[in-house]
Amino acid sequence: MNDGRGGKRRWRWGWIGVAAGVAVLALWMIQHDDDPLQIGNILAPILLQTEGGPTTIRADSLCEQVIMIFSWTCPHCLRQLDLLEAHIEDLKMARLVLIATDGEISADSAMALWPRLMAAGNVLTGRMEKNAVRERFGRLILPHLVFVGRDGIVKARRSGTTMISTVISVLEKI
Repeated sequence: MNDGRGGKRRWRWGWIGVAAGVAVLALWMIQHDDDPLQIGNILAPILLQTEGGPTTIRADSLCEQVIMIFSWTCPHCLRQLDLLEAHIEDLKMARLVLIATDGEISADSAMALWPRLMAAGNVLTGRMEKNAVRERFGRLILPHLVFVGRDGIVKARRSGTTMISTVISVLEKI
């Protein structure tokens, strides 16, 4: 005989089971997230589409640098670029590589938006398809900064808008 309460209990246990399943899946994904670009590894060659054609960034040809992956439609990304522009003198980095995931990034458009940053002469702009970025760098929150030392080894990574003091601190350590 069903008094009507058993159905509610079954639903409650069903939702608890669903929540537990989601938690287990999330934990598994965190533990098994194959991050192709890990701190301490040498940066493998990166193929960028630039205005002048395809360009390969290689660890053996790198100097101290920051790679920034961004989207033109991401307000946090544009804010990060504005911060880098405002503090270019403080950064003292040998090179900044800007990788757009959506739309072309031309030297002219970058110069119009961030003239001081581009005038520093140590900025390379390029484009990678979103799938290529995911394969190369793993899952990202944009903007994403990758700090590479003179030896070509990935020293640090930061996701989301990163304060300039943090960028400067990381650069001083590499």
